Amino acid sequence: MKALEEKIIREGTVLPGDVLKVGSFLNQQVDTVFLKEMAKETARLFADKPITKVLTVEASGIAFATAVAMELGVPMVFAKKHPSANVSGAQYAAPVYSFTHKTTYMISVSRDYLTRMTKCWSPTIFSPTAMR
Repeated sequence: MKALEEKIIREGTVLPGDVLKVGSFLNQQVDTVFLKEMAKETARLFADKPITKVLTVEASGIAFATAVAMELGVPMVFAKKHPSANVSGAQYAAPVYSFTHKTTYMISVSRDYLTRMTKCWSPTIFSPTAMR
């Protein structure tokens, strides 16, 4: 992931509160060529793992998680930060602090998408084992 480090150094900005702004290539604008390179490298690094899904939190993580899931040939699932009328039934939930928004969200994922057999990879600190 040397390329990512170099891109962050070149294009990233550290905002007050130690928030890393990478909007020029990952958040508000997505450098799709670079995203594909990162996804291929991530898939290579985890090729020997029995990953069945990629899991992330909705918003900024979706683009990267989707690209990695495509490279791995598995579905991508994202945890929702807000209750939704189209999500019902049993859910996993966990509090997650957003350094960007300076607030804690109670994120959730339908249990329909994560089972005991699910083996997730996540680009975030969020994982099913942290959820209760």
